[in-house]
Amino acid sequence: MSNNPSTQLLTRYPAFLRVAAVLDALVRRELLATLLGGVGLVLLYLFAAVLVRCLMDYWLHFDWTARAALLVCDIGVCAWLIRRFIWLPLRGRLTRTRAALRLQAYAPELESRLISSLQLAPEVDAGRAPRSLVERLLMSAVVALDEVSWKEAVVLKNAVLLAAGAGVLALGIIGWAVIAPASSGVLIGRYFLSSHPPLYRTLLEVTSGDLKTPRGDAVTLAVSTGGEVPRQVVFVLEDDTGARESFTVGSLPDDPTRFELVIENAQNSFGYQVLGGDARSADFRVEVLEAPVLEELQIRVSPPAYTGHAAYALPASELQMIEGSSLTLQGHASDALSAARLVLIPGDPLAPASSSDEGTMAANSGAAEVEESPAAGAGSFPLKTDGIALSGQAREISPQTAYVSVSLTGENGVQSVDDTRYPIKWVLDLAPVITLAKAPAEGATVAEGRTATLNGAVREDYALETLQLCWQVQRPGEAAAAPIETHAVPFSGEANAFDLLLVPGGGAVGADAIAINAPAGSSVTWWLEAVDNRDLTGGPQHSQSDPMMFKVVTVEEKIAELMGRIRDNINTLENVSEQQAGAKSELESYLESNPNSQPN
Repeated sequence: MSNNPSTQLLTRYPAFLRVAAVLDALVRRELLATLLGGVGLVLLYLFAAVLVRCLMDYWLHFDWTARAALLVCDIGVCAWLIRRFIWLPLRGRLTRTRAALRLQAYAPELESRLISSLQLAPEVDAGRAPRSLVERLLMSAVVALDEVSWKEAVVLKNAVLLAAGAGVLALGIIGWAVIAPASSGVLIGRYFLSSHPPLYRTLLEVTSGDLKTPRGDAVTLAVSTGGEVPRQVVFVLEDDTGARESFTVGSLPDDPTRFELVIENAQNSFGYQVLGGDARSADFRVEVLEAPVLEELQIRVSPPAYTGHAAYALPASELQMIEGSSLTLQGHASDALSAARLVLIPGDPLAPASSSDEGTMAANSGAAEVEESPAAGAGSFPLKTDGIALSGQAREISPQTAYVSVSLTGENGVQSVDDTRYPIKWVLDLAPVITLAKAPAEGATVAEGRTATLNGAVREDYALETLQLCWQVQRPGEAAAAPIETHAVPFSGEANAFDLLLVPGGGAVGADAIAINAPAGSSVTWWLEAVDNRDLTGGPQHSQSDPMMFKVVTVEEKIAELMGRIRDNINTLENVSEQQAGAKSELESYLESNPNSQPN
């Protein structure tokens, strides 16, 4: 007989819809219980094994072979649990027929009606059983199902408890990792056969590690401690001949967890190990090697193209360059090199160089183009950096705000110790300077239709891009001033000189005059704007003359103004003549009353 007669039952017996829903729910519940319980049991064992093994390793300090054997045991147990509680149950998972048997075993009151209806359906199709019998069995099964707590036929409680236990252990491990990331990382890593040394109650972190240092330089060996911090640590040094020497060191005054040993004038390579508390560090080595020395350095400066200047060579000690220039360096060192680097250092020449300072001089472009290149030939190297520019702040502080240094790395990996810095003397591209030789005075009056002279010159380092006259008219009776108008100013001669005629009031003007639509009664505010050809990040530089204003009057008002000035001048002359006559009379009276004071 078929074990899955669901299609026949659904089409011939509508009462089976309720029965099918219950059986399918039991199948899904059994699958969930299998996965939840099996996975929860495997994870519960794995998390418990990790915690137990880590604690045992913390106290007993397992060697690699013991940890490997325990890990193999844990893998074997996990594999058996997966097969026993996940793989085999999934292979023999419930069908509807088996679910019906499970349900009838849980609820004996169903008797055999449910399984009988499933098994008799094919018999009805073959004509060996009456259809009415199957229908009666299904109806009675449906009635009985409504009175049975059929979900309890598959128990989820144990699976949920296992999953919850695994979740609690997982949260414990996560909390441990958050609270003590260093120790948890070491112990968990050792559980999975990490080569990290055992985690002692005293934690040692040798921050100096393996070192390569130039011969004759000072070497600082440093270690940071944690856990049970000791009062002292011991640095054990061993040279290449096998001779050992121990140094007991106290903690730093400002940090009781840090210990340092300074070896002055290191001449020979050696290995070292640190002992502190119950901990012993791994073995480290200091390689004392010859450092490359810069013997020759040639610098070629390529000014920005917009300046029109050709490239030129300078000795490093006399480095002078226009901002935005590119540098090409060719040097030679005492030993073969693996790399060379150009370092740009801002600020005080006596301040120590740091990697954070490198490349900060090209503020206009965000960062300097620092190029590392393999050495070309034994001891020779080329270096190049493009467009060294100054930020606005640096340009205001000092004309000498940067230094060039070359860092060399020998084939042995040791960097040069000579940090000679060559100052850059900057030639700044200044903004244009506008100078007026003749112009209407502030508040002056200009007759309508007559000319006002405006001439002067613009001083610029390299080339002037544009110069324009700008003005704004405030006409009588209008609340707001008219929009700003501009006029390109031509140059006369190589000195960027200009000579203009301003004609307010409109009308016909000559080819060299500028008509300003400002009738009598208006006031005209004017200024000059100049833009140079600076082609660096940030763009050209702008400059502007101070705004000045003149008033437009009629010809009659201008004549009246001039006549008034003439009368004022005549009155002034008459007053001066009267004052001179009065002074003469006083002098004659004084001489007559004092004859002895008369000259011989």
